[in-house]
Amino acid sequence: MKPFLKWAGNKYRIIEHIQKVLPKGKRLVEPFVGAAAVFLNTDYDSYLLTDNNADLIQLFQVLQQEGASFIEFARAFFTPESNQEAIYYQNRTLFNQTTDPRLKAALFLYMNKHGYNGLCRYNQQGEFNVPFGRHTQAYFPEEEMLFFYEKAQRAEFATADFVAVMENGRSGDIFYCDPPYVPLSETANFTSYSSDKFTLAQQAQLAQLAVKLSERGIPVILSNHDTPFTRQSYTEAEIHAFPVRRTISRNGSNRGKAKELLAVFTPRPKKSSQTSGGWAAKSGNTLEKTVIGTLSSKGFETVMYRQWQKDPDQFGSELLLRNVPYTTIYGHPGNTEFLLRSAHYRLELRIECKWQQSAGSVDEKFPYLYLNAVEAMPEKEIIIIVDGGGAKPGAVQWLRQTSHANRYRTPNTLGKQISVMNLTEFLAWANKTFR
Repeated sequence: MKPFLKWAGNKYRIIEHIQKVLPKGKRLVEPFVGAAAVFLNTDYDSYLLTDNNADLIQLFQVLQQEGASFIEFARAFFTPESNQEAIYYQNRTLFNQTTDPRLKAALFLYMNKHGYNGLCRYNQQGEFNVPFGRHTQAYFPEEEMLFFYEKAQRAEFATADFVAVMENGRSGDIFYCDPPYVPLSETANFTSYSSDKFTLAQQAQLAQLAVKLSERGIPVILSNHDTPFTRQSYTEAEIHAFPVRRTISRNGSNRGKAKELLAVFTPRPKKSSQTSGGWAAKSGNTLEKTVIGTLSSKGFETVMYRQWQKDPDQFGSELLLRNVPYTTIYGHPGNTEFLLRSAHYRLELRIECKWQQSAGSVDEKFPYLYLNAVEAMPEKEIIIIVDGGGAKPGAVQWLRQTSHANRYRTPNTLGKQISVMNLTEFLAWANKTFR
């Protein structure tokens, strides 16, 4: 059965791929339920269906509780008179102002069918802001809603963050996770399903949580775009890749095929326990793997610096060198993760990676890192990638502002270009620089 909502990333189009890899279990848990296509097309004893979009979950809960009564109430918004631009914007304003759960749920359905391209988008104030869609006639999904209502009696719906949901997984659960996808390009980004955006740091965190659940004997299936980042993030999963036709795009002519994947994390024995430092190192390694995967896809060969240094002539001119040494401002040996060398693009660029997901000492070393970039690292261009979301408030901002203002520079170092980026910004920079 198709979902009754039109939704970016609706999984109905790949449901057969998902059904093939979903194992048996007692309860299916979906931390990113979206339009609920997987719920509607599977048969588990029970379901826990969550999302951080409170309006979506409220619609599901009202339909679950009221059934035919709510369906008739919602039908009143599907008239020729309601399919007019002025009426749509009146109803959109009412939706953003009302606190009545039943009315808000009906208006959410109305806007999903009357808004532009079926999008669900919010502004920075958390207000729904999708424009009028100019449909000839809006389809009212009565049959689909009745089917949803009947099946929803086996389900529990909740507005929740994916971390809390996954940390509370229990024996007998099966997890299917369909996060907002990693963008294929700088412009292909539909992550504003709720008022919050889903970052690459959260993508990496999701992959680590999947590993932890599998080590507890709980299988996890993740869906996403097939990109160097996701391939590196899901190295501990079995990958099933396939092309899929896009269903939502700002430009209808761009609805071609995109590569997607399903990452299957099967239950396995838990590895040796990791401290929080081990967790950070593993996540930081994901960051480094993403840099390698991204630049490899641009034609750069990855080589250890010391191996290259012994005989540079045996390697090409487009290189990503790893573990690159330098002498710190204290006179001690130091190294950074990468040195990017390109004859074609006339680049010699050092890349430093810093990952911090929880409170620690990484951000306290930002001044030392910056001064080393200014005074000790010999390259004229340096990129510092900082991500993970765990830095203390103001730490990354300080590093960005200090770099932008060229602070603590001498006449000899004013010519250096030091850029501070998060992982998303680095991927955008790589896509723009190496076309």
